[in-house]
Amino acid sequence: MLLVAFLVGSEPGQDTLAVSADAAASVLAAEQRRELALVAGDVQALEALLADDLVYTHSNGRVDSKATYLEPLRSGRTRYTAFEPADVSVRLYGTTAVVVGTARTEAQVATGTSRTHLRFTAIWHRTGEAWVMVGWHATRLPPA
Repeated sequence: MLLVAFLVGSEPGQDTLAVSADAAASVLAAEQRRELALVAGDVQALEALLADDLVYTHSNGRVDSKATYLEPLRSGRTRYTAFEPADVSVRLYGTTAVVVGTARTEAQVATGTSRTHLRFTAIWHRTGEAWVMVGWHATRLPPA
């Protein structure tokens, strides 16, 4: 996993590189917890990691809210069996972080197994000490 971090502004007297590295690591840890929860089918963990006003744009263009995104996971209609990120980087803008990368996913859906290679952008916002994902946008990549 590649990590690139930038921080816009910092507290006076703080080491900007240390603050940005800590914040970037915190965001990436939240993203990793989301990916693990997705594959584990842990809807409760996902509920805590996703903002109530989430806008989730799938690689096929469909847009979900938090409730409509979680429903097929909760019901078992969709079950992720793999989420393998690569080339992930994070940029920090105060209390907002933009995570970009690629991923290979595999899920069991009503029509069978769905395999996707995608490029994604995840937008995270810090509320207190916790990071929550407020936006996701993915684009399908050609099979490689």
